Amino acid sequence: MPALNRSADRNVHIYDAQKPDEKELGGLILTKGVTNKNFYDTMDVFIIVHGTYILQHNSRDTGATEVPKDDASLLPGDYYIVTAGREPMNPAHGNWRPLEAAHIFLLAYQEQWNDGNLSCSITKPPAREGSINSVQNGLLLDAGIHQLFDDYIVSINPSDHYKIVFFDQDTYQVAGNYLQQEFLNHPDRPVDELLLWHYRQAFLTNMKGAGAPVFEHDYPSGSDMVGDIFSGPIREQRMEFELFSRLAPFQDV
Repeated sequence: MPALNRSADRNVHIYDAQKPDEKELGGLILTKGVTNKNFYDTMDVFIIVHGTYILQHNSRDTGATEVPKDDASLLPGDYYIVTAGREPMNPAHGNWRPLEAAHIFLLAYQEQWNDGNLSCSITKPPAREGSINSVQNGLLLDAGIHQLFDDYIVSINPSDHYKIVFFDQDTYQVAGNYLQQEFLNHPDRPVDELLLWHYRQAFLTNMKGAGAPVFEHDYPSGSDMVGDIFSGPIREQRMEFELFSRLAPFQDV
C-alpha cells in the first residue's frame, strides 16, 4: 500500500514572499473552524522567522491583501510570509546551518559555575562533560545573534514574560518580542535561574558606569589575535574566554 500523501488535497499553500517561485514551505487542507489567528499560531510552530512578519493572501479577485490576526474564517488560497527582517527558515527542510548552539552560562566561567553551585538548577545533566553542558544551559540561536548573546548585547528577561531585550541597535528587529509558549512548555528548555543570570550580566555589562569594553571576535587571516588580546584590558579573562569559545565546538561530548 503506497504511503499517504498528506499534501495531495491541500487548498492552503504557504510561501516565502522573498522567494515566491521556490517550493512551498507548507500548507493545509482547510476545514471548518480554522481562523486567521489559528493560522498565525501554526506559523509560530513550524516556521522560524527573524523579526516581525505578516501573512499576505493572494487571490485573483482581490489581489494581495494582508491577513489580520483575528477570528475571521481562513480562506483557501496562496499565503506569503512577508518579513520585516530576514528570510524565514523551515527546519523541516533540514536547513539548520544558520543556527548555532549557545551556552547561557559560558563555558569560560566554569569556575564560577562550580562556586555558585549552579548545577543544582539542572534537572537534565548530560551523559558527560559536566552539568554546564546540559541542554538546559543552552539555546539554539542564529549565528549572528549567538555572538551578540555571548557579548551580552541581547538577552532574555524571564521576569517580564521572557521578553527579548537588546542593549544596542536591534538590526534583527526582534527586541520586545517574547519567547514562544511552545518553547517554554518544552521540558528541555533553559531554566529561569540561568536566563536571569544572563540578563543581569547583560544589564551590568551595558549599563554600569561606562559599560564593559566590546572586543573584536572576527580576526582576519594573519592577524595577531594573541598580541591584540594581551595589549588590551582584562587580558587574562579575555584569553580564557577566547580559548573556551573557540575550542568548545571540538570537545568530546
